[in-house]
Amino acid sequence: MSGQIALVDGKDNIYSNHYRLEKPYLFSFLEVDDSINISLEEDNRGCKIKFIHILGDVSLAVNTAAGWHQCLDVFSQIVNGEAKNWQNNTAELRGIYSKAFS
Repeated sequence: MSGQIALVDGKDNIYSNHYRLEKPYLFSFLEVDDSINISLEEDNRGCKIKFIHILGDVSLAVNTAAGWHQCLDVFSQIVNGEAKNWQNNTAELRGIYSKAFS
């Protein structure tokens, strides 16, 4: 299955993207020059999520990694039935990823 989706980046900017859905295990889409693939893989304890973001502009790696880190932290809270707690730790995460990517 494929088509288009709309994403809002928090600044009210909406991007139209092509996506691919292969039930029940794969969702992928394009955002500007980036490719994002999210898949589920079964393992002996349930399943794990595999998340791949291929950047069209590698200079955005640090900021993108910090943003996804925060999003996936909240995703983990939701999946585990915890209260959503968005951490305002962007600067700290950028420092961590800046070192990791250098």
